[in-house]
Amino acid sequence: MFDFVMMRVHCNIPSPPSGTGQTNLWMPQGVLGQVMIGGEQGYVVRWDYSYSSWTLFTCEVEMLLHVVSTADVLAHCARVKPILDLVHKIISTDWTVSDCLLPLTSRIYMLLQRLTSVINPPVDVIASCVNCLSVLAARMPGKVWSSLHHTGFLPFASNPLTSMAQCVSAEGMKAGNYGNLLVQIEQPRGEYAVTIAFLRLITTLVKGQLGSTQNKGLIPCVLLVLKEMLPTYHKWRYNTYGVRERIGCLILELIHAILNLSPEGEDQGSTPTLQSLCIYSLANTEAGQAVVNIMGVGVDTIDVGPRRTAQQILIQTVKLAFSVTNNVIRLKPPSDVVSPLEQALTQHGGHGNNLIVVLAKYIYHKHDPALPRLAIQLLKRLATVAPMSVYACLGSDAGSHP
Repeated sequence: MFDFVMMRVHCNIPSPPSGTGQTNLWMPQGVLGQVMIGGEQGYVVRWDYSYSSWTLFTCEVEMLLHVVSTADVLAHCARVKPILDLVHKIISTDWTVSDCLLPLTSRIYMLLQRLTSVINPPVDVIASCVNCLSVLAARMPGKVWSSLHHTGFLPFASNPLTSMAQCVSAEGMKAGNYGNLLVQIEQPRGEYAVTIAFLRLITTLVKGQLGSTQNKGLIPCVLLVLKEMLPTYHKWRYNTYGVRERIGCLILELIHAILNLSPEGEDQGSTPTLQSLCIYSLANTEAGQAVVNIMGVGVDTIDVGPRRTAQQILIQTVKLAFSVTNNVIRLKPPSDVVSPLEQALTQHGGHGNNLIVVLAKYIYHKHDPALPRLAIQLLKRLATVAPMSVYACLGSDAGSHP
């Protein structure tokens, strides 16, 4: 039995071998070792031999690729996950070493493809893979996209996308390995590490201004978020407090990034774009109602309690909901017909529960000055859409506030 032990510790990262990376460790003849008692395992030889830990890490990842469909996969996953987390931390801190880590990062795509295809996918390792790709995508989105969309991990369209009606109906859309993992593994367990990593990755790719062709490839991913996640995420099972708020915030961050895409990043042809898909879905489907419900939690709810992390995330989520709604109303094509989103915002509820009054009360929020400003902007837009509704609600309610 060989007990490989690092003989030297370096402050700097040792450079891995060039090319695709060395995938086995060989000790040359003549290396000396010390025989030691290994307890119940018998004798152990401790060799006096130095090697790069990154070569060992590459070997571990390569071994996992070979045993992914065997009974040994869990043991190997336990060794590979810390390696992936270390790579994620390093390239997040110092991007200049990313080329040195190419033997590891280039294997993540194949690792993702194989791990998400097994019967019981190791979600923690998969999440670590996606986290690494998110950091890489921030610097080279085109390269990450070109390698990633062949893995089967992302949702995809089996037929060419030609019309908005086809997109909204999700005709020919496939959930991909991620979508299957969300429904079959994460939702029953109430743990969403892969979903959180997925949302961050897609947002990073969107912000990377991939271009019209690649952005169209992201339409199935965004459609999954708009149809299957945004309207229902608040009903999912959660084992950890605050995860629901984090997922809601990440969903709205993705939509916010899409609505702020520059015209150069979106093809203005007849086929749907990421931005036009978001605008139409939020203005006309239950996705828009979900955003309205987020704003409808009310200022009293977000002002209660100490400034805990989950509470801060909730405030950020409400701010994003206001900003997204403002942008949808501003960007949607002019029409004489009031959209379902505008109807939901201006309708009169029973027993005095008018949404406009709830939105107006955000003006008195004291912890984040951006929230009152966003609330005023939305009320101004609603006043142009349904001035009588706004006046009817606020005219009778104004005297009850300081």
